[in-house]
Amino acid sequence: LMHIPNQKGWATKFGYYLSRQQDKLLIYSRLDVLSGNIQDVRLQMYGEGFNLEWEAEQKIIYPVSPPRKSIIKVSDEGDAYFISLLNDQNLRSLWDGIRNRYHMVAVTENGKIVNSYSLSLPELYIRGVMIEPAEDHQLICAGFYSPTHFRGNIDGIFYFRLDNSSGKFLDETLYEFEPWFLKEAIAEKSRKDPEELFEFRVRQLIRRNNGDFVMLAENQYDQDYDTYQNIIAVNLSPLGKLNWTRVIH
Repeated sequence: LMHIPNQKGWATKFGYYLSRQQDKLLIYSRLDVLSGNIQDVRLQMYGEGFNLEWEAEQKIIYPVSPPRKSIIKVSDEGDAYFISLLNDQNLRSLWDGIRNRYHMVAVTENGKIVNSYSLSLPELYIRGVMIEPAEDHQLICAGFYSPTHFRGNIDGIFYFRLDNSSGKFLDETLYEFEPWFLKEAIAEKSRKDPEELFEFRVRQLIRRNNGDFVMLAENQYDQDYDTYQNIIAVNLSPLGKLNWTRVIH
C-alpha cells in the first residue's frame, strides 16, 4: 500500500496490468510533482509464481505539466509501455503545425533500457489512440485523426509500428473514411449527408493469434439527433494494411 497526501502540487497513481497471455504482471506507481513538471515512475514486473523478474525507476521531466492519465500495456516478453497526452497549451492554436502530441515510454530488456518517444501527426489532430505490444519488442499504435480543431469529429484511421530497437516509427499510414463507410456508420434517421463521424472513442486494440490487430471504437453519447449508437471494428495487418472495416449497430 502507498499513501502520499495530495498537497503542494503532488499527485499519485497506482495500478497493476496483465500481459496478453496473463503470464506477466506489472505493478505501476507514479508520483507527479506538478510544480516542477516531474514524474517519478516505478515499475515492477512479476512472472510465473509471482516471482519478481525486474524492477526499474524512471524520472521524467516534461516541458509542460505531467499528464494525469496514461495508457499502459505489458508484452508477453515482459516489456512495459505507456503513452500519455501532453497538456501543452501552446499546441492548442488552430494554426500550429503540431495539433497535439503524445509522450511514449518503452521499458525493455528486463528494465535495463528505457526509451522515450514523441508521437504526433503534423497538420492533423489525433482523436484517440491505443497501443498494443507486438513481437520483437515492437509496439503498434492506432487511432483516429481529424484535420479540424473540433474535438469530437474524426475523418479517418492512422497506424504506426514502433521498432524499439532502431527507435523509429515504421509503416506510417492514414486511411480516410470512404463515403460508403460513413453512410453505414451514421444512423438512418440522420438528415445530414455523411461527411465525418462524431464522438467515437477508441476502446481497445487487440492482437489476434494470426498477428493482425483489431481496433474497436464506440459512440460515446446517446443523443436524440444525428445519433449513431454504433461500434466500429477495424482489422489491420502488422504492416498497417487495412484488411476490413465493420460497423456493429
